[in-house]
Amino acid sequence: MPPVGFGRSGFHGNFYIRGATQSMRGIVANDAEEAMYMARAKDQNGNSITNEHTYELHFPLGQAPPANYFWSLTVYDQYANLMLNDYDRYAISGNSEDLIYEDDGSLRILIGGEPPEGMVGNCLPAGESFTRVTLRVYGPEKAMIDRTWKPPQLKPL
Repeated sequence: MPPVGFGRSGFHGNFYIRGATQSMRGIVANDAEEAMYMARAKDQNGNSITNEHTYELHFPLGQAPPANYFWSLTVYDQYANLMLNDYDRYAISGNSEDLIYEDDGSLRILIGGEPPEGMVGNCLPAGESFTRVTLRVYGPEKAMIDRTWKPPQLKPL
């Protein structure tokens, strides 16, 4: 996922114009030590994500987002709105109680489509116009801040 919000977005020092500009974009801006956001609009093949596919995001054992606090995954439409769905599920978090890990300890998340039986907790429904998946990591660990940790690609199924 290409980084969004990497850098010093929440730290402005004496650069008051930069601080004012950032404040106009949103109420809160975190610096990289507080939170990092990564958005993806394309799958592993470089194609735009659409509701025509279900996508898999697979974190091998020990490769979940490196967060001191928590991470979350959310899907959005082209207008940056949350996707309405029949499950009232709008994000998956590393703290979600209903996540099911694979036998090898890896984590498989499905985005879009109907959840397979017994995997609702690992599925993030997406509506007809979903165009972006955003991963947020709060309290990112060093591997994330220095960009040595890379999130997995979205695999169309």
